[in-house]
Amino acid sequence: MQKRSIIMILLILLFAFSVFIFKITSIPILSNLAQKIAGPPKSLLYQTKVIQGDNKDKELLEENEKLRQKIVDYERVKRDNQVLRDQFETQETHEFTLLPARILGSLGSFSNPSALIIDQGGKSGVKRGMAAVVKSNLLGKVETVSENYSKISLTHNEKFSTLARTSETNALGVARGVEDFILFDQVSINDNISIGQLLLTRGEINEEGFGIPPDFIIGKISEVDKNESLPNQSAKVEAITDASRIDMVFIILK
Repeated sequence: MQKRSIIMILLILLFAFSVFIFKITSIPILSNLAQKIAGPPKSLLYQTKVIQGDNKDKELLEENEKLRQKIVDYERVKRDNQVLRDQFETQETHEFTLLPARILGSLGSFSNPSALIIDQGGKSGVKRGMAAVVKSNLLGKVETVSENYSKISLTHNEKFSTLARTSETNALGVARGVEDFILFDQVSINDNISIGQLLLTRGEINEEGFGIPPDFIIGKISEVDKNESLPNQSAKVEAITDASRIDMVFIILK
């Protein structure tokens, strides 16, 4: 009997509490008061979740950025190692002291630059007139030098010229830049030059022991301009190395 009385009392209290809650929510003033009381904890809880979410997203973005940078660095080191290995395995350059230099920028068109800016200068021993090579190919020569940077005029640059000869017939002449190609000029009309022959450097080393060494490839003859009534002939030469697609060159110091 006593247990039933306790249950009845609890049911009556629960019913009374329900009616009380209903009355509060139906009266605007009391409803606003209830929302104000419950609002701050609810808002704080929401803001805490948002902040925690933002922090996690920020950490994830930072980790992804670090990972991307590591991939870029790895690919660059892998390319550099391959270029270095290829260069130092080139037989023609074994007797020379080579300085690797990274290309920082270029002048001229994007697809056919006329000059390159490298990250080596006078502090590293670079001097005006030194040859820039890639494997056994002459890329150009140093035109200007500052303490930490240098500019290389490529072989088709109008400021470039060097003594040259053909690989098969040893025809002599001057190779000079003509905007977008190399001109092999001042060649005797009696010399035999033909399409497909390689054009090599003849050699221009100064008294200080640097310059353009002999037997580096300048390019390949693609056209011949010969007129029997003239004392000289010339040829159009195309470079073998695409300067717009390389990241590193080598300066021949001595």
